[in-house]
Amino acid sequence: MRIQYTVLILIVWMMLQTPQTRLASRSEAVDSLFVLLKPGQVYTLRFDKPLPVSGKSESERPPYREWGAGYVEFIEVNPRFIRFRTLTLEEALKEVERTNAKIKKWGGEPVNPDSVRSEYEGGSPFNLVYYLWSPPQGNRPAVNKDLLLVSFSIETPQRLTVAHKKRVGTKGLEIKPMLNRTGARLFLIPEGKGSALYIVPSNKRYSP
Repeated sequence: MRIQYTVLILIVWMMLQTPQTRLASRSEAVDSLFVLLKPGQVYTLRFDKPLPVSGKSESERPPYREWGAGYVEFIEVNPRFIRFRTLTLEEALKEVERTNAKIKKWGGEPVNPDSVRSEYEGGSPFNLVYYLWSPPQGNRPAVNKDLLLVSFSIETPQRLTVAHKKRVGTKGLEIKPMLNRTGARLFLIPEGKGSALYIVPSNKRYSP
């Protein structure tokens, strides 16, 4: 299942990171895991180059390019940007129920609701994946390849005590994804009055 695959990549990526003791400077992209997102909030992720999305034409041929997500609801998907809303814990648990019902019917490893609760207590539950895929064709096997992987941490009261508040304009905050095979630069924009993002110093990242 794609969400479980995304979480596995996240764990491996975190293990490979070397400790850092400072927040990225103004001219640097901020690692997405250092950025706190609030459950139930709407955000826009903008790209400096188009990321094509399949399904726009009946004559389209593989490989197809699509977006997947973990505990995120897509509002609008565009080659230049995506608008999305982060799920609340209650909504995430309902999604787990629906997913496990399908798994029970078709087979597979069920999602543990307790692991989701743990992520919402102080983990990084919000994931965005841009990937390409194609079905088996003749002697060629199916293809499924991640092109872009972005994971955000959840906003908690304790993390807000150590986070830096950053006002974000219309351009957005440049973020560094965990995986990027597209060459695109990414900019995150929160919606709402007094739009700002909270960024946790890297040495505080694992605090709930």
